[in-house]
Amino acid sequence: MSTASAAPSSPALGPRAVAPSSLWILDRGRDLLLFVGTPILLVPLVLLAQRFWSAPALYAVATFGALGHHLPGMIRAYGDRDLFARFRTRFMVAPIFLVAVCVASAWLDLAMSAIVLVTYLWGVWHGLMQTHGFLRIYDAKVGSFGRPTVWLDQWMCITWFVAALLFSTNTTHHVLQELAMAGGPLVPPSLVHGLRSVWAVLTAAVTVAFVVNLFRCVRAGRRPSPVKLLLLCTSVGFWWYANRVVDNLLIGILLFELFHDVQYLSIVWVYNRRRVAQSAHVDGFTRFVFRDRAILVALYVALVGAYGALRFVPQTPLPALDRVLIAVLAASALLHFYYDSFIWKVKERDTRAGLGLAGGAEAAASSRSGLVPIALRWAVLVVPLALLAIGYTRGAVSPVAAMESLGRDFPQYALAQHNLSVALLAEDRFEDAAAASRRALALEAQDRSLHADANAILIGALGGAAGIQFEQGNLAGATALVREATAIEPRTAAIWFEDGVVRARDGDAEGAAALYHAALLVEPRSPQVLANLALALAARGQLSQALAAARQAANWAPSDPDIARIVQRLESATAAP
Repeated sequence: MSTASAAPSSPALGPRAVAPSSLWILDRGRDLLLFVGTPILLVPLVLLAQRFWSAPALYAVATFGALGHHLPGMIRAYGDRDLFARFRTRFMVAPIFLVAVCVASAWLDLAMSAIVLVTYLWGVWHGLMQTHGFLRIYDAKVGSFGRPTVWLDQWMCITWFVAALLFSTNTTHHVLQELAMAGGPLVPPSLVHGLRSVWAVLTAAVTVAFVVNLFRCVRAGRRPSPVKLLLLCTSVGFWWYANRVVDNLLIGILLFELFHDVQYLSIVWVYNRRRVAQSAHVDGFTRFVFRDRAILVALYVALVGAYGALRFVPQTPLPALDRVLIAVLAASALLHFYYDSFIWKVKERDTRAGLGLAGGAEAAASSRSGLVPIALRWAVLVVPLALLAIGYTRGAVSPVAAMESLGRDFPQYALAQHNLSVALLAEDRFEDAAAASRRALALEAQDRSLHADANAILIGALGGAAGIQFEQGNLAGATALVREATAIEPRTAAIWFEDGVVRARDGDAEGAAALYHAALLVEPRSPQVLANLALALAARGQLSQALAAARQAANWAPSDPDIARIVQRLESATAAP
């Protein structure tokens, strides 16, 4: 028996006596529940939750686990005396470096999209490598250690996980959008199509090689773990479901994140329980939390949730401080990915013992070995960030140019058209924004969560377009646009007035005047709208027209002191030489 088999059993997820021939990390029921078959429970649970909560609300809940599951890795890194001694330099330098990079990017107002993009891509790699780690654990249970098998297991994860991203409109659009906003180039559709073709061939070749190797191993008497094969199918299948079948990007991320978190939190609990039972080199806090007590499972989950709640701290009145706090949380994610790339080496004896596996090699005495792998890990972060920072500082693609490019590249994707309409509306390109909003609404069957936002953008765009048509003397065109807007939302006049106030406050007199004109087409005798129009016209330098509008508003509301003051101010301005 392995050393782990001598550990006492836990009433919750603690280690039990595991025979060397056992296929399971814990036992059949708990492995199927926590490591292999979790998607079977998650899909109906999330589908039911969507009946009561929106996708953003559900995603916000998922962030508790997404950030919270970083904590157990930190506990392992800083609570295991032997591990900390081996990697002391990395554990001390990496947090300082990553926090400095992320905070500098935020404080200097460099593109946070670069941090978001790199974190997302590292997260994908982290997820697929966690799957690969579980495959190797289950194969180690049956003594399957062949190099071709290890290599093909890894490439099955890489090719199938990346293929799901490439062939997912949701994810491809998301990555290309973040790339453009981070200072990267606009990627033409032909390049995406070419990469998809190449990757499809590579995925097919790796899959054929995997199946051939599988049969060769069986014929040679080296049967792979059936649990490994089942886990590979459920993990890859669920990843494809989350990215290709689920229409909403947030729900897709939520689904696989929950699966990933359940796996990670469970395996860390099991590992640390065994380490506490086996080693005297696990210190204070770690030894306290991971004792043989059922109540400590609840404490463990509560600590994870408390760490995850830090995601909701950035709610300060200072935007710069908010960016810094978000940057620190991004550094936490990058630190988690980095640490997990070297602290869970299954080939090492201590790691194997904590996972209930026999054998393994002694850990290296120093973390100074393997400088090339260390450099490569950092290069994967530093090089992309440096290139994106250079591109961003030299003049990143404007938001509207990026959204126009993505709108052309994804003409049948509702979110691309919606994002384009938002960018166009911000530029006061009202008619173009309305057209993009109509396309988004026509395509919204892909993503029903867009309905309210797309309608709001369409109403704002119709108001601005109607106001411009009215200013140009095209009353019929303006009236048609107003009718379209009021058919969607009867409160259009109030909406246009409020939007106009916001635009005027932001210094956009042109957009504000257009919206006030549109509101007056719905409620032509509103003194408040007319008075605000007067101010917008004055800001545009049209003082005589502004004074006429203000006097008319005063006639409709003679007792309103605010309107009276506007009239006096405009009379003084027009009388001045």
